Amino acid sequence: MVRGANNRLADRPDILRTPTLPDNYVDRSPGLGMPWFDPSAFVNPADWTYGNTPRTLRGLLAPGAINLDASLFKNFRVGERARLQFRAEAFNAANHVNPASPNATFANDRASPNNTNATFGRITSARDPRQVQLALKLVF
Repeated sequence: MVRGANNRLADRPDILRTPTLPDNYVDRSPGLGMPWFDPSAFVNPADWTYGNTPRTLRGLLAPGAINLDASLFKNFRVGERARLQFRAEAFNAANHVNPASPNATFANDRASPNNTNATFGRITSARDPRQVQLALKLVF
């Protein structure tokens, strides 16, 4: 959901066109994150008017996640009535990079109708990498 217009009334900007990136798009600031949609497709609405950006934009969903969790368990007998269980668990075992949602915060200084947020429309973080945990459990 794109938010952040500054026009004394609403917080949704106006959308000028479909904000998908063109096939020949060249990223001029690769250090700011991965471009996900075209930020120039949005402008601040006129003062005291509502922006026309819908609550959800078709085709601009956040990237999906590929996640594989795995666990191994081994039981060892300890005497007649007890057992020791060793557990190894891995979350995102394949360590696949899963990008987070893009920055959807439109910002402007009201002196210009254009966006001033440098990371608007970019993905700047990822979900958790592989995590491994080991445990011992005594059952008696």
